[in-house]
Amino acid sequence: METLKKRAKELLESKQVDVVLGYAAGPGGKARPVFIKDPAQTDTLILPEDNQGLNLAVYLTKPELKKIKKMAIMATVPIRRTLLQYLVENQLDLDRVIILAIDRDMPFKEMTDVAALEQSVNAQEQQLTPEQRQQLEAIERMSPQERFDYWTSQLSACIKCYACRAACPLCYCERCVVEDNRPQWIPVASHTLGNIEWHINRAMHLAGRCINCGACRHACPLNLPIDLLTQKMADVVFTQFNEQAGVSASCPYSLGTFKNEDKEDFIG
Repeated sequence: METLKKRAKELLESKQVDVVLGYAAGPGGKARPVFIKDPAQTDTLILPEDNQGLNLAVYLTKPELKKIKKMAIMATVPIRRTLLQYLVENQLDLDRVIILAIDRDMPFKEMTDVAALEQSVNAQEQQLTPEQRQQLEAIERMSPQERFDYWTSQLSACIKCYACRAACPLCYCERCVVEDNRPQWIPVASHTLGNIEWHINRAMHLAGRCINCGACRHACPLNLPIDLLTQKMADVVFTQFNEQAGVSASCPYSLGTFKNEDKEDFIG
């Protein structure tokens, strides 16, 4: 971590970057995002205890950061996967970003090109956590009615605060479907049917794009297992198309492309 701090300071002092986006200690000992422009403040950078749940890449699509000419970003594996997905979706100019790759128990690495970024991601396991896998398997063992009752019970508690949308780095649409009222696709009020419609819509929007950073569940004030919806869709996409988000800068969006060899056994 000291090597990263030193490099971040050098980048700012030499004017190679205008800002360093990283983690600093927040209230209660939890990590918080920090935007550093003063080289002296790089000493406040920390490696978060939990690499999941706070995805700094979410800021890169914001208009305020798009105005910055050059920046550096502390990048855990989920963040690096997000950057690759941004490249697929033409949401990132890598020439504007210096990647300060951080992995627990591994030396800090600086990256500026796609090849290094892809290699660093593919050297890591991309599987679900044991807890996520256990939860998904338990849900899949349910009958269709039991599964529907489970999600109805879970999602009926949703207060439609849209913290999941705000925290998700792949929810970058300038105008979300929930904000459309002519026609109104998603009801404004927080009730069971509208909540289910919202979360199904979000899961489908992220199908084949979710990189499993855990930001949505981490941001949910009710700790609803909404990450399982997007992860189930990721499993389906991988099974049907053998494609995974955030592992390559050239992997096409599975639901936006067509191949002659795509499986069609779902057609009755």
